[in-house]
Amino acid sequence: LFLVDMTKTMVSAAAKMDFQSAPEQNSTAAVQSEAGSIDGTCGGSASYSIQVNTDTGAFSGSMSFSGYCEDGMTLNGRATFSGVVNLVYEELESFTISFTYLTGTSASESFAMAGQIAISVSVSTLTSTMDMVIQDRSTGFVCRVENYQMHITDMSGYEAIDVSGRFFDPDYGYVDLITVSPLLVSYF
Repeated sequence: LFLVDMTKTMVSAAAKMDFQSAPEQNSTAAVQSEAGSIDGTCGGSASYSIQVNTDTGAFSGSMSFSGYCEDGMTLNGRATFSGVVNLVYEELESFTISFTYLTGTSASESFAMAGQIAISVSVSTLTSTMDMVIQDRSTGFVCRVENYQMHITDMSGYEAIDVSGRFFDPDYGYVDLITVSPLLVSYF
């Protein structure tokens, strides 16, 4: 569930960014720039700089996580991102985040990661595709996921999670994973 929590934390941080800052007086430029900081619900912060095309909703920028915490998942490190936001509703439609060294800590788990996550968001489903190297910071074990897809559907009181993709183990090679039926996760 670490990858699920990390993905949701990144989406939460991105959704809190100011995509519709007031344009400067007499500005006719379609691309507006903004910088800001957001607080995590359980501590820390993330600072960002973003450029948004106010005609299309396309955006890009960078974010620095400093103990940024959402639902018990804490992120530290820097990342770049791009995507598309629905400017009418100020809701993310798609979001790709890349990082060369990002740490995530949740409960007793702590990982360092490098790679990319592409995310699309709809009303009740979050879909992510990951290509990254992950190191367990307590054991030093390193693995890689490739085209690792998660479909997380918010149900009433729980989440249904479908997973597929390739998992690489440095000693044993790789295995292609797929859930034949969704994993049902309750956070109560």
